[in-house]
Amino acid sequence: MYLFLDCEFNGWHDQGTGDLISLGLVSIDGKYEFYEVVNCKNPSPFVVQHVLPKLGQSAIPMWELVKKLCNFLWEVNSQEEDHITIVADYPSDIELFNRILLLGQGQCINVPVLGFLLDLSLTTKNSMIPHNALADARALSIDYALKHAHKVLSYAKRID
Repeated sequence: MYLFLDCEFNGWHDQGTGDLISLGLVSIDGKYEFYEVVNCKNPSPFVVQHVLPKLGQSAIPMWELVKKLCNFLWEVNSQEEDHITIVADYPSDIELFNRILLLGQGQCINVPVLGFLLDLSLTTKNSMIPHNALADARALSIDYALKHAHKVLSYAKRID
Protein backbone atom coordinates (compact mmCIF):
# COMPACT_ATOMS: atom_id res chain seq x y z
CA MET A 1 0.00 0.00 0.00
CA TYR A 2 1.52 3.28 -1.13
CA LEU A 3 0.67 6.42 0.84
CA PHE A 4 1.77 9.63 -0.85
CA LEU A 5 3.18 12.20 1.55
CA ASP A 6 3.43 15.94 1.39
CA CYS A 7 4.33 18.34 4.18
CA GLU A 8 4.32 22.09 4.50
CA PHE A 9 6.95 23.55 6.78
CA ASN A 10 8.23 26.87 8.03
CA GLY A 11 11.33 27.51 5.96
CA TRP A 12 14.81 26.24 6.72
CA HIS A 13 17.16 26.48 9.67
CA ASP A 14 20.82 25.62 10.28
CA GLN A 15 20.09 21.92 10.79
CA GLY A 16 17.78 21.41 7.81
CA THR A 17 14.05 21.61 7.33
CA GLY A 18 12.02 24.02 9.45
CA ASP A 19 9.10 23.12 11.68
CA LEU A 20 6.12 21.17 10.38
CA ILE A 21 2.95 23.11 9.57
CA SER A 22 0.78 20.48 7.89
CA LEU A 23 0.98 16.87 6.75
CA GLY A 24 -1.06 15.08 4.09
CA LEU A 25 -1.14 11.39 3.19
CA VAL A 26 -3.21 9.89 0.36
CA SER A 27 -3.46 6.36 -1.00
CA ILE A 28 -3.25 5.95 -4.76
CA ASP A 29 -6.90 4.89 -4.92
CA GLY A 30 -8.05 7.75 -2.69
CA LYS A 31 -9.52 5.30 -0.18
CA TYR A 32 -7.31 6.62 2.63
CA GLU A 33 -6.58 10.25 3.38
CA PHE A 34 -4.98 11.95 6.34
CA TYR A 35 -4.55 15.69 6.82
CA GLU A 36 -3.70 17.71 9.89
CA VAL A 37 -2.33 21.14 10.68
CA VAL A 38 -0.23 22.19 13.69
CA ASN A 39 0.52 25.65 15.06
CA CYS A 40 3.22 27.64 13.30
CA LYS A 41 5.28 29.95 15.49
CA ASN A 42 6.94 32.88 13.74
CA PRO A 43 5.95 32.00 10.17
CA SER A 44 8.26 33.15 7.40
CA PRO A 45 6.92 35.72 4.92
CA PHE A 46 6.55 32.95 2.31
CA VAL A 47 4.48 30.84 4.70
CA VAL A 48 2.29 33.81 5.63
CA GLN A 49 1.58 34.56 1.97
CA HIS A 50 1.44 31.10 0.38
CA VAL A 51 0.77 28.43 3.01
CA LEU A 52 -1.30 29.73 5.93
CA PRO A 53 -4.17 31.00 3.75
CA LYS A 54 -4.53 27.55 2.18
CA LEU A 55 -4.52 25.31 5.27
CA GLY A 56 -8.30 24.90 5.26
CA GLN A 57 -8.66 23.83 8.88
CA SER A 58 -7.68 24.77 12.41
CA ALA A 59 -4.39 23.75 13.96
CA ILE A 60 -4.17 21.06 16.62
CA PRO A 61 -1.37 20.40 19.13
CA MET A 62 1.51 18.24 17.88
CA TRP A 63 0.71 15.46 20.38
CA GLU A 64 -2.78 15.20 18.88
CA LEU A 65 -1.39 15.02 15.33
CA VAL A 66 0.94 12.20 16.45
CA LYS A 67 -1.95 10.28 18.03
CA LYS A 68 -4.17 10.73 14.95
CA LEU A 69 -1.35 9.79 12.57
CA CYS A 70 -0.58 6.60 14.49
CA ASN A 71 -4.25 5.63 14.59
CA PHE A 72 -4.49 6.27 10.85
CA LEU A 73 -1.43 4.15 10.07
CA TRP A 74 -2.64 1.25 12.20
CA GLU A 75 -6.09 1.46 10.61
CA VAL A 76 -4.63 1.35 7.08
CA ASN A 77 -2.34 -1.48 8.15
CA SER A 78 -5.26 -3.51 9.51
CA GLN A 79 -7.30 -3.06 6.31
CA GLU A 80 -4.59 -3.80 3.76
CA GLU A 81 -2.50 -6.90 3.09
CA ASP A 82 0.62 -5.07 1.88
CA HIS A 83 3.04 -3.18 4.09
CA ILE A 84 2.77 0.59 3.98
CA THR A 85 5.24 2.47 1.82
CA ILE A 86 5.40 6.22 2.29
CA VAL A 87 6.16 7.89 -1.06
CA ALA A 88 7.52 11.43 -1.22
CA ASP A 89 8.93 13.72 -3.88
CA TYR A 90 11.36 15.52 -1.57
CA PRO A 91 13.65 14.39 1.29
CA SER A 92 12.30 17.00 3.71
CA ASP A 93 8.86 15.35 3.66
CA ILE A 94 10.38 12.08 4.86
CA GLU A 95 12.50 13.96 7.42
CA LEU A 96 9.45 15.70 8.88
CA PHE A 97 7.39 12.50 8.93
CA ASN A 98 10.12 10.64 10.79
CA ARG A 99 10.73 13.56 13.16
CA ILE A 100 7.09 13.21 14.29
CA LEU A 101 7.72 9.61 15.30
CA LEU A 102 10.59 10.47 17.66
CA LEU A 103 9.74 10.74 21.35
CA GLY A 104 13.24 11.31 22.65
CA GLN A 105 16.61 9.65 22.80
CA GLY A 106 16.16 6.00 21.84
CA GLN A 107 12.36 6.18 21.87
CA CYS A 108 9.82 6.40 19.07
CA ILE A 109 6.10 5.99 18.50
CA ASN A 110 4.91 2.46 17.80
CA VAL A 111 3.80 2.29 14.17
CA PRO A 112 3.31 -0.58 11.73
CA VAL A 113 6.16 -1.65 9.44
CA LEU A 114 6.84 1.28 7.10
CA GLY A 115 8.95 1.59 4.01
CA PHE A 116 9.96 4.85 2.35
CA LEU A 117 10.30 5.67 -1.33
CA LEU A 118 11.81 8.92 -2.48
CA ASP A 119 10.90 9.63 -6.11
CA LEU A 120 12.35 12.94 -7.22
CA SER A 121 10.58 12.63 -10.58
CA LEU A 122 7.17 13.15 -8.96
CA THR A 123 5.65 16.60 -9.00
CA THR A 124 2.86 18.56 -7.38
CA LYS A 125 2.58 20.96 -10.33
CA ASN A 126 -1.02 19.85 -10.97
CA SER A 127 -2.13 20.36 -7.38
CA MET A 128 -5.63 21.82 -7.10
CA ILE A 129 -4.43 23.93 -4.13
CA PRO A 130 -0.66 24.47 -4.28
CA HIS A 131 1.01 24.60 -0.85
CA ASN A 132 -1.81 22.62 0.77
CA ALA A 133 -0.30 19.31 1.96
CA LEU A 134 -3.43 17.26 1.27
CA ALA A 135 -3.98 18.65 -2.24
CA ASP A 136 -0.26 18.25 -2.99
CA ALA A 137 -0.29 14.63 -1.73
CA ARG A 138 -3.26 13.95 -4.03
CA ALA A 139 -1.31 15.47 -6.93
CA LEU A 140 1.66 13.22 -6.15
CA SER A 141 -0.54 10.13 -6.20
CA ILE A 142 -2.03 11.12 -9.56
CA ASP A 143 1.39 11.92 -11.00
CA TYR A 144 2.69 8.55 -9.83
CA ALA A 145 -0.29 6.72 -11.34
CA LEU A 146 0.10 8.53 -14.67
CA LYS A 147 3.82 7.83 -14.86
CA HIS A 148 3.36 4.17 -14.11
CA ALA A 149 0.38 3.82 -16.46
CA HIS A 150 2.61 5.21 -19.22
CA LYS A 151 5.27 2.57 -18.46
CA VAL A 152 2.69 -0.19 -18.72
CA LEU A 153 1.43 1.13 -22.06
CA SER A 154 4.98 1.47 -23.40
CA TYR A 155 5.75 -2.08 -22.38
CA ALA A 156 2.53 -3.39 -23.98
CA LYS A 157 3.39 -1.65 -27.27
CA ARG A 158 6.88 -3.23 -27.32
CA ILE A 159 5.57 -6.76 -26.98
CA ASP A 160 2.96 -6.34 -29.77
